[in-house]
Amino acid sequence: MRAFARLWYAYQNSGSRHFTSATDLKRNRILNMLFSMSFMGGIYIALIELAFAAVLLPRDYDRYIVYLPPFAIATLIYPLMVAVTVLIKNLTGSFQVTFLNNIFVNLFCFTLARFLGEKANMHLIILSQFLIIFLFYRYGSWWSISSHIALAVLGVTATLISYRVAAPLYPLPDDLADLPGYLCWIATFSMLVWYSVYNWREVHMTEKLLEDERDQTKELLNETIPILEKTEAKYRHLVDDSSDLIFQLDADINILSMNKTSQRVLSFLPDDMVGKSMLSYLASEEGDEPDLNVQLFAKNVNEVLKGHRSNRFRARFRHKHRSDGVELHVILQLAKFQGATEIMGHATEVEPEVTLQFLDQERGRYTLTNNILHADILAQRIADRISIHFTLQELNAVRTCFREIVINAIEHGNLGVTFEEKTHVIENGDFMEFLYERQRDARFASRRVRVFYSVSKTNLVLRVSDEGDGFDHKSFLARAQSDDSLLYLEHGRGITMARNAFDSVVFNEKGNQVTLTKTLRGPKKLT
Repeated sequence: MRAFARLWYAYQNSGSRHFTSATDLKRNRILNMLFSMSFMGGIYIALIELAFAAVLLPRDYDRYIVYLPPFAIATLIYPLMVAVTVLIKNLTGSFQVTFLNNIFVNLFCFTLARFLGEKANMHLIILSQFLIIFLFYRYGSWWSISSHIALAVLGVTATLISYRVAAPLYPLPDDLADLPGYLCWIATFSMLVWYSVYNWREVHMTEKLLEDERDQTKELLNETIPILEKTEAKYRHLVDDSSDLIFQLDADINILSMNKTSQRVLSFLPDDMVGKSMLSYLASEEGDEPDLNVQLFAKNVNEVLKGHRSNRFRARFRHKHRSDGVELHVILQLAKFQGATEIMGHATEVEPEVTLQFLDQERGRYTLTNNILHADILAQRIADRISIHFTLQELNAVRTCFREIVINAIEHGNLGVTFEEKTHVIENGDFMEFLYERQRDARFASRRVRVFYSVSKTNLVLRVSDEGDGFDHKSFLARAQSDDSLLYLEHGRGITMARNAFDSVVFNEKGNQVTLTKTLRGPKKLT
């Protein structure tokens, strides 16, 4: 009995690998049950035929023996057609095989109707499909329902017409002619009852399963929610109580989240910052070319998005109540979660190095590629070494001017970008992309910018050399002495600014090397 139960369970769930929802799994089981009913109907008819043969053959063997082959062939073919239908359904996972089964039932009943005639009532079995069709298909599946009804109507019509236009091929004697009709009534009623009970059981089991799942889900939520709330509270404590800025950006550099430290460091409320571009919170330093700080920050973000797992750099942010802004160490890291690309950010306030008060003299040489990010990093490095000698405003001016000189060496020296070219690209295109293309140009790719610096307690010396063709610095300096409008150009102000920030600005004859000097006063506290 257990072996039979296992086989029945396996058959009931055959083809279930194609389905995932509880509704489709239930429909698959019901459809398998309907196929089993068709198969059992074939066996039922076979047993009736054997019973009739046992009665009729003793009466007139020669007459009724010829009945056996056609009935046997029809009775054997029908279960095979049902088996083929089940196999197709299990291979394809399609419920459309019900149309094939409908056709097979119609053909089988029509064949028996032709064999036995009207009294067999074989059209009743075809009619029983109407109720099963409505029970099987969900509300709204009108195309499938109407198509099945059309097939059933066609089968019933063909059977009724056959009763009128042709005599039965294998008529039964009068005393037994009505018996097949009664048996068809019994079969039809039993089939409907069996299906209704089975469908009710499946619905009840599904509801019970949903109730159990609901109770399990509720219990799991009751256990999980307090844990999640506790974990979230710990996370919020770690993030919001941190002394550093912690934030999230999307791929367009818009702020997704910001911790409460923004209120202390920048005097901006985190809720006011969320949804806005991080670039709008970058400080605009005096003398900067338009959007240079924005471009440098965006370039660092793009490098992270292109595959660098993290990027470290310095950036100056706006302060709500201070015009000089706030210098921060920034770390950006790429984070991908459920297909979304985000950037995790961490920013720390820059603190002066304590050992600078012991510095007597320091020298260094740097060789830079043609990447303006490197100019910004080096300018920050030099500014750190002299930070105790200036106020924050003075230090920013020195740093900005030195960075402009190094950028000039990269753009106009090594990359050969003329003033007119830069003006045209800024007005009509993406200047950073234009620089990137120049950096890859074989004519300029191997060129380097070399920087020498010397810092003592009293003097700062910076020497910047490029491998370009130089320029007519004498004419430019002569014009700068008499033309203040150079300070208001959108770009090309680096040299003019440097002359105001440093004590001396001296070029070599060719114009591809400049030496900047500045006298350092006694140490001052940064403000």
